Amino acid sequence: AGRPCRGADCGFGHSGGQDQRPEGILANRGMGGIGCLDDSVFGMESGEADKMRDADTGQCQSADQHHRPGEADFRRQTAHFANGQYAFWALVLAAFMTSFYSWRLMFLTFHGRSRAEPEVLKHVHESPMVMMIPLIILAIGSVVAGFAFKTYFVGEAYAGFWRNSLFTGPGNKILEAMHHLPELVYWSPFIAMLIGFFLAVLYYVWVPTLPALTARIFKPIYLLFLNKWYFDELYDFIFVRPTKWLGRVLWKVGDGKIIDGLGPDGVAARVIDVTNRVVRLQTGYVYHYAFAMLIGLAIIISFFMFSGGILK
Repeated sequence: AGRPCRGADCGFGHSGGQDQRPEGILANRGMGGIGCLDDSVFGMESGEADKMRDADTGQCQSADQHHRPGEADFRRQTAHFANGQYAFWALVLAAFMTSFYSWRLMFLTFHGRSRAEPEVLKHVHESPMVMMIPLIILAIGSVVAGFAFKTYFVGEAYAGFWRNSLFTGPGNKILEAMHHLPELVYWSPFIAMLIGFFLAVLYYVWVPTLPALTARIFKPIYLLFLNKWYFDELYDFIFVRPTKWLGRVLWKVGDGKIIDGLGPDGVAARVIDVTNRVVRLQTGYVYHYAFAMLIGLAIIISFFMFSGGILK
């Protein structure tokens, strides 16, 4: 079975000859076979979209009976296109945001009125050369390293440079596809950088009152970003507070009342209570001890009398 196609360009039968068909009728080129679908179900909107007409019998077959590689390619390419579009515009937006907050940092740090205290400004000085030289080398490398090593990173020497460090599948043609991208793809990061730069200049150099005005107009969004999407509050509510409550219960009830109350502390406390009452019998008076001896003697005699020891 060949790939699905539409209209008069499709072959019909084993001969591969031309057969005029209304637009929307699918067929297979080469080995033939008219499809059972029309445009309304080509987008897989119904169960009938899983059927194709066999070239020999003319009967419709299900997807597991008749393989349609063209439709599978269509689905796969559509999915790849959607994912690629999302990734591309997400990265362009990231380039814009990076440019905006980087230039914002630059303007707020080195332009406009200083926010430092006068005592702090007295001690402001340039970094020594032992720090400046490494920074200059890093700055130069960040600008020219990509141009200098492009051939090794993504160019002709890619395979020899990376060797087994990066695995490239046999069907991976991304390095070749990079050379056939639209001009907009090449220029989009640069355009996003320029937009972020001019927006930062507008907000923090030309019209410094715009940030406060924007924050008032878009207060909910401003507060959402200011509070880091409220992740700290959510983390505190979901994890921190329940953990603290559980720890307090285990501490006060489990350890304090159960373990200490019924365990060592409880036994020790009972021993102390008993001994505190027993020591009161030790008064130091001889007549108290004599009275205790008489009581004990009376108890012993009574025991033998009633148990029959003496009478026997």
